[in-house]
Amino acid sequence: MSTQTTGLVPCDQEIAHRLMAQRIIVLGTELDQEAGNRLCSQLLLLSAEDGREDISFWISSPGGSVPAMLAIRDVMRLVPNDVSLLEGAPVPSPVRGQVRER
Repeated sequence: MSTQTTGLVPCDQEIAHRLMAQRIIVLGTELDQEAGNRLCSQLLLLSAEDGREDISFWISSPGGSVPAMLAIRDVMRLVPNDVSLLEGAPVPSPVRGQVRER
């Protein structure tokens, strides 16, 4: 994945890679369609790698695209994994409602 297509500098790419290895995905900006697609892809990838291991989803976002939020919600419903939501800021309600309690 090139820096031009992701908008990440190499250090950010390394951090994102290491977080994914720990089964952590992060939304740290306003949610747009591109970020929504990336997060859905990450959820699906982590689930495909291991359908039993939990996934942590850290959100620090003011909100954004409703269709992207709904897509994330749908994927969170689809994957068999427990997805724990870690809030760094208020989380939009369509996503919050999909957190599975253990």
